[in-house]
Amino acid sequence: MALTYALIFGAILSLCAVSVRFWWGSPHASITQMGIREVLPPVWLMGFLWLLWYFALGATLGGVLYTYGKNCIDAWRGTCFFLLMIGVGFLWYPLFFVRHYFLFSLIVLLAVIALAAVCALQWQKLSPMAGIVMWLHVLWLFYMTVLQLICLFGV
Repeated sequence: MALTYALIFGAILSLCAVSVRFWWGSPHASITQMGIREVLPPVWLMGFLWLLWYFALGATLGGVLYTYGKNCIDAWRGTCFFLLMIGVGFLWYPLFFVRHYFLFSLIVLLAVIALAAVCALQWQKLSPMAGIVMWLHVLWLFYMTVLQLICLFGV
């Protein structure tokens, strides 16, 4: 049953991520315009990894909720931070790739990092695997911060 929850939540979050990308458009033109193609993996690989990553995040959420959600305040606290992180993260996408509001999107990204770290702290108490997934997400967000800084300061 935990696997079913993980698959369902993974699919839902992947669908949400694809919807955001579909609504706002592909980042390919922006990546070329911003001159950051050299610091990114090939675009097809980036898209695949991005979708796979959202599936992993959703699966982690589903696993935590199924396993610990009935009686554990840390699971629900972490879930609140997780949902805020996802919502603010989906706001970041159009700010960075569509509008090119680099300073504002950097502030938003730092908020996403903070929310992801708090979620990781909550969930790692419950499940080492959930903590690892969330800390890897924080690491990924730091990579995105480097991209932000390159765009902001032309490093």
